[in-house]
Amino acid sequence: MKQNLEQMFNAYNLENINSIQKVDIGFSNKVYMINKKYIVKIKEDELNEKYMEMEAYFLEFFYNKIPVPKMLVFDKSKKIHNKSYIILTKIEGDNLYSKWHLYNNVTKKNCIKELCDIYRIINQTPFNNFVEKFNINISCSLHDKVIGNIEKLLYEVECKNLLSFDFIESIKDYINMNHQFLNEERKALIYFDAHFDNIIVKNGKINGILDFERMEVTSIDFILDTIRRMVEYPTKYMFDGYKKYAKKEDYQYLMGWFEEYYPELFMFKNLHKRLDLYSIEHDLDTLIWYPESVLEREMIARTINYKGKK
Repeated sequence: MKQNLEQMFNAYNLENINSIQKVDIGFSNKVYMINKKYIVKIKEDELNEKYMEMEAYFLEFFYNKIPVPKMLVFDKSKKIHNKSYIILTKIEGDNLYSKWHLYNNVTKKNCIKELCDIYRIINQTPFNNFVEKFNINISCSLHDKVIGNIEKLLYEVECKNLLSFDFIESIKDYINMNHQFLNEERKALIYFDAHFDNIIVKNGKINGILDFERMEVTSIDFILDTIRRMVEYPTKYMFDGYKKYAKKEDYQYLMGWFEEYYPELFMFKNLHKRLDLYSIEHDLDTLIWYPESVLEREMIARTINYKGKK
């Protein structure tokens, strides 16, 4: 790999490579830190190359608007390397999960205020150019998109016998009773991966936000699905090395702080039920990816208050 990385750096007249460190994050990318100054992301999953192109688009768009890494190179030509890649400047600081347990509530609350300011800028960004460039269909309503996805996921779960018959029927009953709460929507550009693994802090302040591969246009309250999951299951998105620091009490005020600093996210009728439906969609999808997961079954059961055989 060293030879490939050197070819990339030489092709764009970047400095000589003195050190290479593999970074163990991400599922579809290989990530390397070069000279402790640069980050190289290589798209391993060629079927999802468009997501790296999306990230390149937003890194360029948001540079100097919000704290994102400076993109030095985006190359999808396959001339230098046989996979698409991005070269970024490394943002100084630490993953927010690694510091959260050390902060007092004043510092934590200030971090959330800064995050809300950043998310608001993203949400207020016009998305027509993004939709056109990446041929994204936004004509489907939030209700039809989420409920349609849940129905497809339930069919796959049923075919693979991943949940008991009673459990599946209970999920269907919950959907039938609550689906109408998704009829309300306020479309915006949404930062999809809003967990602390993608937030860089320095001296108790937000210094960077990472990973723009999965941006979406959907209702602005959708981001709260991730925030609520961090409250209820603090280790869910954490890198394994940080899980030993996770305490539920450290995350108990997140939703309240988000409501204080970004109240527009909460201005929906029956918000709790909306978030339940988002969670069901998310957790069914994760269950299909990880069919042996006990946690996913427990999360779905908790959402719909199911007490029977899973």
